[in-house]
Amino acid sequence: MTSRPSRRMSRGLLATAGLTVSAATALALVNSSASASPLPTLDSGSHLSAGPATTHGRKVVATKPAWTTNAKRVGTPASSTRHQLVVTLKTDQAAATAYAKSVSDPTSPNYRKFLTPAQFAERFGASKATVSAAEKWLTTQGFTVRSVDASHTSLTVTGPTTAVNKAFGAKLGTFKHDGSTVTAPTAAASVPASTPIAYVVGMDTTPRNHTNHISRSQLSAKMMQRIAKKHGVTLPNDVTPAADTVSGTGCSHYWGEQIRPYQTANPAPFTNPLPSATCGFTPKALNKVQKVDKVKQTGKGVTVGITMWCGASTLVSDTNHWSKDMGLPTLKSGQVKIVEPTAPYNEYCEYNGASDYTEVALDVQAIHSAAPAAKIVYSAATDPNDAPLLDALHRLIDDNGVDIVSDSWGGQESLLDDTTKAAYDQVFTQAAAQGITVLFSSGDSGDGGAGDGSFPPAPNFPASDPWITSVGGTNIGTTKNGSMAFESGWMTSEASEGDNVWGGWYYSYGAGGGISKLFAQPYYQKGVVPVKFSGSTPMRSYPDLSNLADPATGFLIGYTDTNGNYMTGSIGGTSLAAPRTAGQLALAIQQAGGRRLGFINPVIYSQGAKHLTDLQSNKASNAYLTFADFGSIFGFPPIPEVVVLNSQSLINQTLTLQKGYDSLSGVGAIDNQSQLMKLVNGK
Repeated sequence: MTSRPSRRMSRGLLATAGLTVSAATALALVNSSASASPLPTLDSGSHLSAGPATTHGRKVVATKPAWTTNAKRVGTPASSTRHQLVVTLKTDQAAATAYAKSVSDPTSPNYRKFLTPAQFAERFGASKATVSAAEKWLTTQGFTVRSVDASHTSLTVTGPTTAVNKAFGAKLGTFKHDGSTVTAPTAAASVPASTPIAYVVGMDTTPRNHTNHISRSQLSAKMMQRIAKKHGVTLPNDVTPAADTVSGTGCSHYWGEQIRPYQTANPAPFTNPLPSATCGFTPKALNKVQKVDKVKQTGKGVTVGITMWCGASTLVSDTNHWSKDMGLPTLKSGQVKIVEPTAPYNEYCEYNGASDYTEVALDVQAIHSAAPAAKIVYSAATDPNDAPLLDALHRLIDDNGVDIVSDSWGGQESLLDDTTKAAYDQVFTQAAAQGITVLFSSGDSGDGGAGDGSFPPAPNFPASDPWITSVGGTNIGTTKNGSMAFESGWMTSEASEGDNVWGGWYYSYGAGGGISKLFAQPYYQKGVVPVKFSGSTPMRSYPDLSNLADPATGFLIGYTDTNGNYMTGSIGGTSLAAPRTAGQLALAIQQAGGRRLGFINPVIYSQGAKHLTDLQSNKASNAYLTFADFGSIFGFPPIPEVVVLNSQSLINQTLTLQKGYDSLSGVGAIDNQSQLMKLVNGK
């Protein structure tokens, strides 16, 4: 594959505007010369390192992963094996952060006076000479420069193992780690101190990120795995489809439409016959219950970007098939654009791309459901690792053609090093300075514990980053006429029956949330987030707000399965909540005449209580009865299961609902489109 041209933009003049932070301090920062700087958070407290360490004329640009100390090394990557890396440059990150904060603060005279990428590069990025010097040095070391970001903050390069070892002294090794064969440096990576490089991301190829969608059948399969283990039977791990097919399942079109007769008495506290699961929301039904159908906007003139990994060859045809079935307008030519990755897809996509494609279909169709006239850009990565995902994000932000970015993937915050966090924060602050709203789903594993309160919360990143609007999950039940019957935070537990005896409650899935261990509490959360949800040393809490996610009251999508068949299925997860929110925000941008919203967290925390629904009840009041039959091939009869939608009173998770901000729903839930518009537009 030939090298792609660099993404460059002509330099422009920075729009003049007043600043707050205080104003004098920020102005001094903005006028300072570009230099390497530590990565600050949105407050003075930072739990990141002060920048690359310099010893013996060289500076560290990536640390040796801690896990390699105890991992089994199985070899060395072939000298010709090519690696994709993101190389970040010395920039004025402190000044960029101050500027991004000022344009996001409703009290600032600089509020929503956004920059172009060229203006951002002129003020905060590396100089043209610095970029050229970095390109020249990397080329002489044996790398191919695939792209230079328009912000002048980073480059994407590829090169063989020999180049990586030579340039960075990384001594790449091959390891068995977390069930995968991966590459990682066996020593800290460094460059000559005079080289204008700050950090390098991508030498550790451990798959860190995963999608955040889930189906009801996956809940049942999880229960079946427990039962099979108890009986000494091993079930295959791939017994669940990507989404629940809904034809012939006896599902309900509204909550309580079909009541299942007793087989045996249900487990306490559910003493009455229970309904069957709902079929999943159609776009029209969800638009009705969230009052999207009451506004005239369609998303026209607004563009939403998403990043994921691997190809999506049937995305347009699947979305058009689905749109016809759901009574929505089909896509116009060019309405969905797929931007291929800088480097070729790797073997991960060859083996996993078809199954991961469900996420892309969900993202696009959730956006289209609320904003059928909005354009959508899918920026594809080569795999779920940080370097290709950073490259995919930069392609969206540097081109400046999107107004919102919605992403539904993430990984454990604890696995990220300062190098990777710094690289992400560069692109997130750039997005804020340019007025691009960035949403991430909060995750589908609750607080990351075992569902019994025995583990502290395990935060997800990027959802825990202070520059992200993190979207948590709810469930919604409707009445026969389509109005809201109930809404609560998403936390699903199950119990199964065997030999006329019900087992105990098991935690299955639920919206992610918790307290960051890396990021200090940002200024916009002060005085709003209780100590219970921020810690005695206040740290960043998430999510910020919430939307529909529970697969028990899920959403219908259309997709091509791994066998090449078109399917309609019900799916959920915070992978639904984030893009659905993006679609609803697209309507708000259209209402404002196309004016971008930028980073909306300061508005959420200062005004959200007036316009979002405050979810408070932890009572386990809504459940359905179903029958798991995944074990029939092993001779198991269908097993009755009771699935509880809001189970905080049954399971001791650290995430809970309460009046005001809480760690399950954030400031509140989106369930009224006009109120969402008032929140972000003031009208």
